[in-house]
Amino acid sequence: MSVGGRLFQKSSSGTPNIILNENALLADSSDFLPMRDKELAEITDAIRPLLSNKKGDNLFIHGPSGSGKMTMMKYVLGKLAKETSRVLPVYVNCWEFPTQMGIYSKVIEAMGIPVPRRGLATDEVFSRMLESLENEGISVLLVLDNVQNLVLKGDEDIFHAISQANARGKACFSVIAMSAQENALEKLSPQARLALNFTSLEFEAYEEKHLMEILEERAENALSADAWSMETLAACASIGKADGGNARLALEILHRAAKLAEERRSRRIDVSDVEKASSKTEYAKSLIEGGLDDTAMSQFWLSDDEKLALRIIAEKGEIGASALYMEFKQTRDLCNRQIRNHLHGLEEKRLIKTTLVDTPGMLKEKMIQLM
Repeated sequence: MSVGGRLFQKSSSGTPNIILNENALLADSSDFLPMRDKELAEITDAIRPLLSNKKGDNLFIHGPSGSGKMTMMKYVLGKLAKETSRVLPVYVNCWEFPTQMGIYSKVIEAMGIPVPRRGLATDEVFSRMLESLENEGISVLLVLDNVQNLVLKGDEDIFHAISQANARGKACFSVIAMSAQENALEKLSPQARLALNFTSLEFEAYEEKHLMEILEERAENALSADAWSMETLAACASIGKADGGNARLALEILHRAAKLAEERRSRRIDVSDVEKASSKTEYAKSLIEGGLDDTAMSQFWLSDDEKLALRIIAEKGEIGASALYMEFKQTRDLCNRQIRNHLHGLEEKRLIKTTLVDTPGMLKEKMIQLM
């Protein structure tokens, strides 16, 4: 029997569609503002000068995971791209691109400049980038997410280069650095901090009532009208509140609970679905008691690479990043950046934690263990 285009469609034979708009349940969906009017105004004021080809202010946005930082920036970048073609918004995740050259490559990519990424010195790449920006009269809004990784790499010359370019009128940059760590910029030299003179903007943790408002708005846009109740949302909000006001987690739990209700062919999400979904967030306990088998880890919707990383970490108890990379590469053909991205994902899921420890020779080693 031919199935044609029906292969990936949900079956209509008795399986209710609770989720009508899955995008509305994604934490970072830019279709929904994260209830941050004051913060939005400050961000808008900081970057508005760029619209007149003037230097904007530089912000350091910090706040706990799930406080709306990324959702806000996606919203702002989207609006800016529609507002004008004279400001180039560039988002860089410093987990993936933790160096000056890596960041320049993202700007160049966004500009469409045919500059080879290899064979040129960093300052030459920057000079060509500035020349193109000046010739075209384009300003740049550069968003550096997880900026702590750039700082830890010690590659702070980018801050000096941008500051000097602004001072010479070669280009107009505004930099927004973002991190869940309030002290992410403290390891910068005084000269680097002074170069861009960041203004601090804190995204405070959400209160439970704010989580309820966020969940209610998303539920109204994502779920069928009779599929949820305020009791269900309150259960999700309570979990997010217990995790430091984490809206991302609260939405993730609602998303999982809705899928669980669909799987059992119910037309309504029960609190029991929320409880089952939230049990997947008892990370370390579940992993250890489950013996890290495939059944236990399938609850976390992990990739094979993430499962391998967890098995190595669990076996060692605690392991240095360099040693983990070596063990990982014995069975997976991945580069350090790919492995680092998997570890970042596991940190976001609160499955592992990393700490920096001093080692001989004034160096620091990143140590990794289960939560």
